[in-house]
Order: sequence, then C-alpha cells, then structure tokens
Amino acid sequence: MPEIAVASYLSCAIAFALVTFALLLHRPTRLQFPILALCTFTTVIWGLLATVYAAGFIANYAWVTASEIINNALWLICLIKLLKITQQTNRDRWYFRHSFYYVVSFLVLSLFTILVIENLDWQIPFQTQLDTYSYCALVLFSLLMLALIEQIYRGSIGHQRWRIKFLCISLGIVYCYDFYMYANAAILNNISISIWQMRGAISTLVAPLIVLSALRHHKWQPEIFPSRTVIFRSTIFISGGIYLLAMETASCFIKEWGGSWGDALQILFFTGSLVLLAMMLSSGRARAWTKVFIAKNFFKLRYDYREEWIRFSLLLYANDDERQLSTRVIKALADMVESRKGVLFEWEEKRGFVLKGCWHSAFPNQEVVIEPCPFTDYLQQSQRALEIPSHTSDSDRAFSFVNVPPAIRQFSWAWLLVPLLHGNRLHAFVILAHPRVAFFNVNWEVLDLLSMAGRQAVICLVQEQNAQALAVARQFEGFNRLSAFVMHDLKNVQSQLKLVSSNREKHENNPAFVRSAFQTIDHATDKIDRLLLQMRDRGKLLGSQTIHIAQALQKVIQLTNHRHPIPRMDWQIVSNDIQVLGNEDQFVNILCHLVENAQQATAEHGEVTLSVMLNDGKLSIAIRDSGCGMEAEFLHGDLYKPFITTKGEKGMGIGVYEAKEYVNHVGGKLSVETEKNKGSTFTLEFPLVVRNGPSTLQDAEIA
Repeated sequence: MPEIAVASYLSCAIAFALVTFALLLHRPTRLQFPILALCTFTTVIWGLLATVYAAGFIANYAWVTASEIINNALWLICLIKLLKITQQTNRDRWYFRHSFYYVVSFLVLSLFTILVIENLDWQIPFQTQLDTYSYCALVLFSLLMLALIEQIYRGSIGHQRWRIKFLCISLGIVYCYDFYMYANAAILNNISISIWQMRGAISTLVAPLIVLSALRHHKWQPEIFPSRTVIFRSTIFISGGIYLLAMETASCFIKEWGGSWGDALQILFFTGSLVLLAMMLSSGRARAWTKVFIAKNFFKLRYDYREEWIRFSLLLYANDDERQLSTRVIKALADMVESRKGVLFEWEEKRGFVLKGCWHSAFPNQEVVIEPCPFTDYLQQSQRALEIPSHTSDSDRAFSFVNVPPAIRQFSWAWLLVPLLHGNRLHAFVILAHPRVAFFNVNWEVLDLLSMAGRQAVICLVQEQNAQALAVARQFEGFNRLSAFVMHDLKNVQSQLKLVSSNREKHENNPAFVRSAFQTIDHATDKIDRLLLQMRDRGKLLGSQTIHIAQALQKVIQLTNHRHPIPRMDWQIVSNDIQVLGNEDQFVNILCHLVENAQQATAEHGEVTLSVMLNDGKLSIAIRDSGCGMEAEFLHGDLYKPFITTKGEKGMGIGVYEAKEYVNHVGGKLSVETEKNKGSTFTLEFPLVVRNGPSTLQDAEIA
C-alpha cells in the first residue's frame, strides 16, 4: 500500500527536518560538531526522495538509492569523528587504520558503480549477481556501522556514556533494521515491500533520541581530565564550606530559640562544630574514604599513575628519611591500598624469610622466621598479591592446597600479601592490614599496580643488602689488617710464656702456689696457640670432630665461673653420652662468649642457666639469663651484624656473629628470644651424631 510508505517516509523527513533545525540552534553542535546536523539533513533529503517515489511522482528508485549511499557515508564519517573524541588515548585500533578506510571506500564506490550500470540500461548477463552483491555489500556496511556504534559506547567513560547513549541507541536501531532488511533481500534477491515501507517510520521513532543526546553535550571535544588531587582538595574545600554554612544556620536557630541561653549555646555549638570539622579533616579514614569514592565514581581508572609513581619513587629513595628502607617499602605499598599497617619478611641465606620491618606495628619479642615451604613456593609461582583468608575460612580458592604458616597467622590483622620478586625468585613479601575504608575492592588494576611496585621496591632491598655485605667485607678487611699486628704481639707473648713454662723444673722447690701459677701459664699458652691457629687459618679450625657435649659444657662452666652470677647447668637428658660434630675448641669458645654476654647483662644476684635437652632429634642448648634484655628493634635489625654492640667501647660486636656463623656451618640453628628488663634466651640447635652413621660434617648435613 503506497499510502503507508508515503506516511512513513514523510514523517521521517519531517522529524529529521525538526532535528536538523534543533541541532543548528544548539550552539555547541553547530560550531564544534556540524557533521551531525549535515547527517540529519541528508536523512531529510533521503526521506523526501523516498516519499516522492512512494507517491509515484518519480519512477526511478536510483535517486533514493544514491541519497541513501551518501547518507550512510556521512553517518560513517560522523561515527569516526565520535570515535576520535571518545578514544583519543587509543589510536591504533582497527577503525583508525588505512585498511578500514580502503574497505569502506571500496564498498561505497562499488555501490555507486552498480547504480550507474543499472541506470544505463545495459543488457549484461550477470544483472542478478550485481543485485545480490549490492544487498550483501549493504549488509556488510550495516555490520560495520553497528561495530563502530558498539566501539563508541564501550570506549566512552561514565559521563561521556551518559551523553552519547541515546545517539548510539537510535543509530543502532536504524542499522539493525537495515541489516535485517538487506539480509532478507540478499536471501530472496528482492527487497520486501512491507519491510521497506516501515523503514521510514522506524527512523521517525528514533529521531528525538538524537536531539536528546546532542542537548546533553555542552562541547563536542576530547575530554581534558582534571587532576585527582585538585578534585580531592576541591571536594574537601566545598564539603567543608557546606558543613560550616549548615552549622552556622543551625547555630542561628539555636540562638533564636535558646532564650537567655541563646548566645552562649550558639558559641558553644559553633565551636564544637569547628572541632568536629578539624577532626574529620585530619582523619586518615575520612581522607581515604573520600579518595576511594572520587576514584570510583568520577574516573575510569582508580589510580593517577603519574602521581602514584612519583610518590612511590620519592618515598623509596628518600635519603633524608630516618626510617629504614624496609619500613619505607611497607608504607609505600600500604598507601596504594589505604592500608593502616604492615610488616616485611626478607630472605636470608640458610635461614629463610626473616621479619625485617614493621610499620605501625610493634616487633614481637622473639624472632619470626618462615622457612621455605609450599606456601612460599606458591607465592613465588603466582607472582601476584593474594588476599589472606580469615582464621575461620577453610575453603578459600587461593589457598585451597597450601597452609598459611603460623608465623603469618599471628598477625591477626593480616589482609593482603604482596610478593616482592627479584627476577622470578621470591626475595621478600609484605603483609598489609585491612584498608581504612570498608568498600575497597581488590581488582585487576590494584593487583597489577602492586605487582609492578613490588618489582621496583625489591631492587632497592637487594641493593641495600648487597651494600651491607660490601660494607661488612670492607670492615673485615680492616679487621684482618689489625689482626696481623695482634698476631705479631701474641707471638711475643707466646714466646715469653713458653720460656717461663720451660723454667718450671728450676722452681720445683717453691710452694704449691708457684706450681698453680705455672699450670695457669700452661693453660694460657694453649689458649694463645689456638687463637693464633684460628686467626691463621679459620677453615681448618672449622673441621670435623666429634664433640662430647657433657665434657665440653663442663669446660664452659669452669672457664666462666670466675664471674657472677655463676652459670648453672640444667641437664634434661637421660644419657650423658651425647655427641655432635664440629670443632670442640670453637664450640667451647662460642658458648663461653654467649655465657659471658649473659653474665655482663645480668646483675650479680641474677641467674644464668645452661639448659640442655633433646628437641625433635636435635640437641638444644639454651643459654638463659634474667638480665636487662635487648630492644626488639636491635634483635630484628643489628644483633647478627658484626662490629655492632650494645656494650659501647667494651665490646667488639663479634661474639654473636661468630656464633651464628659457626652454628650455620655445622648445620645447626641459632634463635634468640628477648624481653626488655626481663632477660634473653639464646637457643642453639645441633644435629646429633648417629652411631654407625655419618662420620663427617658433610655427611651429617646431608643426613
């Protein structure tokens, strides 16, 4: 029925004429995006030509086809310009490439060519194939337009999408209908009259949506993204101003209704409001909530990466910051997720992951060491931050096949575990507490940022570790030079003592006091011999021997009982025939050093105890005192470092370092527990000698 087609296309022409008029009146569209008004105007021309054809005033449909091709080409240009506005940061997509323009140009030119051939009345044998090709080309063109519309909508950010969505809906409906019509025509090799008649009415329905979308645009230009810092501070400033206005208004009502107490109540209320405002502005939780709210609702991405990286780098490399690097690393990562506190574990050779840094969290009273286990292996393999399940969670997917070590569970506030990978090796990890805001979501953006930041932070940790090792090596270089002079002097003393010892027979008639003195001299000579041997070749002294523990500890008691408090032995083993591998002289020497340290730290009426027991098939010797103890920071930081001591000029800081080196060499373990003003406990564990088993230190280590 031609009346339906006339009404349909005439309404389309009238509707788009009104749309064109409205767009020309809209100043931003007229000046900044006139292509949209041009597209709607060509739609008017297309609607009028279709109306005239449906009414029978023109018999050639070629005019309608030509206007439709031109109209589609202009709408394509309009969509590409919209893509340049919404996708200004990603210009390497397929719709910006020359190959896409070549395909579209070929489609448009081929349609025009076929239209010219058909209107020249040439008798060609493949006329039917040309019609089928035209329909297929229009189907492909409709698909390309729908793909561009989808890219515009998906690539726009929140407020852009609010402005552009009605234009995308209207054009999407039009080209979905075109796809349906031309796909049907390609199958039947003819356009359905009923479908073609309603095509104009469909365009009429969507015309108001185009006007609505244009009116939502105050400018048709790429977005200039403001600074997050500016928005955050402006939000705080404006919110504070609104708050003060509201409080001032409320105080006026209080004054009006307060009677004789009105003035006093007004002043009191307003002053309290100022105090409350100051507390809110200085609240870390309030600032964190505001930042997360702004990032979540006003920006496509959560972080301003430029600002985050500058802040992160300045904190890591802050030479004027008195805090240790481990503490700065924790704070730098915690600030990214608004965390309140955290701890850092760093790898130490032959020990495992040792607690090295705390931020807003106190060091525990004993060392915290996590030995390599399936959990650390999984953390190294995953190479991403992991949320730590709660104590009652048994079905967390991330930890479904590994157990969280108890050393981590003791931090009840633990929430997020961030691995610090050096290459593909886990060098350290940071445990962070829950953020200040409850609705902080750990998504892909947070995980990627923490992963990259962790790889940057671990470089600083490794550099610091290497620098400390180099500093220790240089200190030992100077110490070795000093040892050469000491050795020279000791040789002289040794010669003198040997001379006195060799004259012992000449004084046999002297009293027993003299014989005792000579025995003392013999003992001193032997000790100096061992000292010289140790300084001359330390490796030989660490050779493999069988040490009888009962005899060795008896020597330790004898060598240290001249000082108060006298050490007390607590033997908790049934058998006295307990043996370990090592060097007896150095074994006795390091125990004497540790006992003397305990005596120096303890008052004369205090207690120093050597407890000997078996623990999981290993010999455990605990040197326990009731002295002054050590600071937790010193325990976790400087205890094992050479040349660092709490004794001032009286100590050299070598004893504990030497004890640790010896225990590690023989395959044992040294751990320390201390509490300020209550005492310390040094526990040494050694592998036992198995009878008819290993005969060398290396065999024992393998066993």
